[in-house]
Amino acid sequence: MKRIGGKGEGKWQRISPEEALGTIALKIRWAKEEYGRESIAFIHCDGSRGNFDPACALTNAPGNRMIYGTNAHYYFRPHGVACMVTFGRGNFFAEHNGFDPANSKCIFTWGASHFESQLSQGKNIIKAMKNRAKLIVVDPKFTNITAKADLWLQVRPATDGASALGMLNYIIEKELCDKEFVNKFYFGFDQLKQRDKEYPLRKVSEITRVPEEDILQAATMYATLKPASLALYMDLSVNTNTIQAMRTVHLLIALTGNVDVKGGNLIFGYTHLPVMGSTHPKIYPGLPEDEMVKASTVKDRPIYYGKNALLFAYSHF
Repeated sequence: MKRIGGKGEGKWQRISPEEALGTIALKIRWAKEEYGRESIAFIHCDGSRGNFDPACALTNAPGNRMIYGTNAHYYFRPHGVACMVTFGRGNFFAEHNGFDPANSKCIFTWGASHFESQLSQGKNIIKAMKNRAKLIVVDPKFTNITAKADLWLQVRPATDGASALGMLNYIIEKELCDKEFVNKFYFGFDQLKQRDKEYPLRKVSEITRVPEEDILQAATMYATLKPASLALYMDLSVNTNTIQAMRTVHLLIALTGNVDVKGGNLIFGYTHLPVMGSTHPKIYPGLPEDEMVKASTVKDRPIYYGKNALLFAYSHF
C-alpha cells in the first residue's frame, strides 16, 4: 500500500510488488547518494533468530551494515552483557539454553513463567518436581508456575537487585557458599562481602516487601539443595538498573558453585552471533573500524557497541 495523502489522513493506494520494491530500492539509493551509506538503518524484531542473516544480507547490499533488532536492546543485549561481565566473554547461560531443571534438586525461576513461555522446560520442571525437586519463584505477580511453587517471593517490582544482595549476604554470613568454587574462581569476593553487609534481611524485607523468613528460606534451599538451576528471564531485564540487578542474581549461581554442572546452569555459546564468529561472515562482514567509530554510541558505550562489544558487533542503536 502506498500513501497518497498526508500522514494521518488514511489515504492509501494499492500498488504491485514490483512497484513497491522499486520504490524502496530508489529510496535507499537516494539516501546513500545524498547522505552517505551510514544514513541507512535497518530495524528488525525478535533478536537473533531466523530473520537475522537475511536482515544482515539486506543491509550489506548497499554497503551499509547498520542493523539492530528491537528485542536485542531491551532484553537480550543487557542479559548477555551482564552474564559476560560476570562470567567472562562468551559465557551466556542463565536463561533457557543453560537452564537444566530436569536434573535439579532445586529449581529457582526469576521473572520467568515456563508454563506459558517455555513449555518444554515447563515439562522438565514438572518432571523434576515429581522426583522431589523444590521450586522457588520470584515474581511480583501470581502466574501458572507460581501456583506450583514450594516458595513464592512476591517482590515489589524493580527490587530484584536488593533481593539477590540479601540472599548473597545470608549465604556468606551462614557459610553456605561453595568454598572450593569461590576460592578457585571468585574475583573480588572480599569486596562483595563488604557490599552485601549493607543488605541485612530486615532491610531487604523492607525494600522488597517479602518476609524475612521467606528470603532466608529461599537462600538456604538454593545454597544447600544441589545441584540447583536458576533461570533469569526477560521480566528482570526490562526494568531499572537492569544489568547490575542481573549481575547480582548471577553471583548467586557462582556463590553456590552451580556453574556448568549437570542440574545447574550449563555453559554454552552463541557462536552464530557476529562478534563471536559469524557462520556467514560474507553476509555480515561488519563495518570497518574507522567507520564504526563515527557513531557516538561506540565512543559512549564501548561494552555495547563497536568492534569490542561484548555482544553483537552492531554499530549503533
